[in-house]
Amino acid sequence: DSVAPAATVSSTSTSPTNDSPIAFNIHFSESVTGLTAAGLTVTGGTAGSLGGSGQDYTISITPTPGSDHAVTLQVNASAAQDASGNDNSPSNLESLQYDATSPTVTVSGPSSPNNTAPFVFTLAFSEPVNGLTAAGLTVSGGTAGSLTPSGLNGYTVSVTPSGNGTVSVQVPAGAAKDDAGNNNSASNTASVVYDSVAPTATVSAPARSNNSPFTVTITFSEKVSNFNNSDVTVENGSLGTLTSADGGLTWTATFT
Repeated sequence: DSVAPAATVSSTSTSPTNDSPIAFNIHFSESVTGLTAAGLTVTGGTAGSLGGSGQDYTISITPTPGSDHAVTLQVNASAAQDASGNDNSPSNLESLQYDATSPTVTVSGPSSPNNTAPFVFTLAFSEPVNGLTAAGLTVSGGTAGSLTPSGLNGYTVSVTPSGNGTVSVQVPAGAAKDDAGNNNSASNTASVVYDSVAPTATVSAPARSNNSPFTVTITFSEKVSNFNNSDVTVENGSLGTLTSADGGLTWTATFT
């Protein structure tokens, strides 16, 4: 017998994985002796005790804490011998990507306040995820429609407001998993104020006056922007430039 025993390394875990430790199997083409952990090349982790005999062995490797990385195992040449004293040939290099990092997600929505409904919210994940559903979102102030994939790692969801007020969306922790099985961390909460009520305006001025000019005041039911003289109808006189000193709630001008 001059044939070198062949070794094959495999794992019950799939790559990527968040398993720790990771179990590896070593199978020889024939019974061997003399195999020890010192005859293995391990990267990305720390090997535990070697178990088994004959043709089959097992060993667990605990990934090195820190960033995501590859964990590899290979049986070195001459690490074991068959009954005739033939040294084994080197095995394949079994490599798994260790990933213990939770996916993150950021939720964004349209500008606020807004009167264009439904609102489209965007969910941007840091990596591909599985298992996310509209039912897994935390939605207040409205009803969520179906999720639609968007871009590389994103989704969009339309939310129909249930009435005027704040509409918000959040992705809670554990709503989705990455390919390694890590649950996502909780997202921020994105909020939009739905306002479909038109502002009202009240104009006040002296009922009768022989003073000219006099002040005209226009008071809105809520703060407004982009209001100017072109929005006002004036008769029997002229109106000076409208200005507001309180952010758009009250506007004044001189009438001549």
